[in-house]
Amino acid sequence: MVTLVTVFHVIICLFLVIVILLQAGKGGGMGAAFGGGGGQTVFGGRGAATFMGKVTAVCAVLFMLTSMLLAYWASQHEDSRLKARAVVEAKSLKEKKKKEREKIEKMMNEAMKKAKQKKSATPAPPPATGGMAPEKAEPTKAEPKAEPKAEPKPRAEPTPKKAEPAPEPAPAP
Repeated sequence: MVTLVTVFHVIICLFLVIVILLQAGKGGGMGAAFGGGGGQTVFGGRGAATFMGKVTAVCAVLFMLTSMLLAYWASQHEDSRLKARAVVEAKSLKEKKKKEREKIEKMMNEAMKKAKQKKSATPAPPPATGGMAPEKAEPTKAEPKAEPKAEPKPRAEPTPKKAEPAPEPAPAP
């Protein structure tokens, strides 16, 4: 159906071009605007529409209808193709994310194993003492003794001043 409408559309396009080119000009162009048009008026009535004018109008309407119909079909066809492509891309994106997640989990597991190995690695056992318990070694550095901190002394609150009596006014002379 789309092919038939496309062929019809191309035929209408060619016929419309031919009809427009075969029409006679209506006026002298810019020369008519400046008084060179003779008996024709610039904005005058056209009179009855000619046969070629009617054919042009019909071809123009058919051209617009076929254009809209082809555009609608193309959008529907592209829409289904785009939806199918989106589904394929979504699946590939899911797979890619899954692979990345697995890679990260593998790296984390390896790091956890290495950390556990470091943690579980025990220091070398002390040399054998022949069945005797090893004596406690004295610290080589003398640890400074922590002196208790002295508590700060409370501030003495200022004593409120007593209000002094106001001076007596001098006697008037």
